[in-house]
Amino acid sequence: MLTIGILIGVFGVIALRASQTPMQPANLNSTPSAEVSLSNKEGDFTSASTTIAQSGTLPILPQIPENTRVGLSVMNQPAGVRVDVSGLMLTANQWVAVYDDRDGHPDAILGAGRVRPQDVGISIELLRPTLSKGKYYVALLNDDGDNSFNRLTDLAPLSPERVIIVSFFAE
Repeated sequence: MLTIGILIGVFGVIALRASQTPMQPANLNSTPSAEVSLSNKEGDFTSASTTIAQSGTLPILPQIPENTRVGLSVMNQPAGVRVDVSGLMLTANQWVAVYDDRDGHPDAILGAGRVRPQDVGISIELLRPTLSKGKYYVALLNDDGDNSFNRLTDLAPLSPERVIIVSFFAE
């Protein structure tokens, strides 16, 4: 399953890069996608549909703190196919999403995991591995209630001061 997810992620990135080249009509409406199984507790798996594409779900933020913000903590960690998140303080079911970096801003969603108010941490399986010395972001997104991750409907709060997001580096 992990190998299939990585392969789909690699092909998704290739397709995404191809769609960003100047005016290639065959790629104008393509959006690579992949099915992944995300775990938020031992033995508790949630099926989620995650699309690798430009996120478009986060408002423009003046500054993204490194590693820790009230309600969310992500330490710098080894590059790989998992991201460990801790320090969660939630009042409702939410999604924790891991974003790639593009020009100092969150871009493609690499993976997401559903968390509940009693959860204090989660390990998120990614569609493709983080790279050594790469910058990444983790954000809390609202759950639309359907138990399936969708980057278009499970959104961050619209006001920048309410967005909970931090950056971290893969080592």
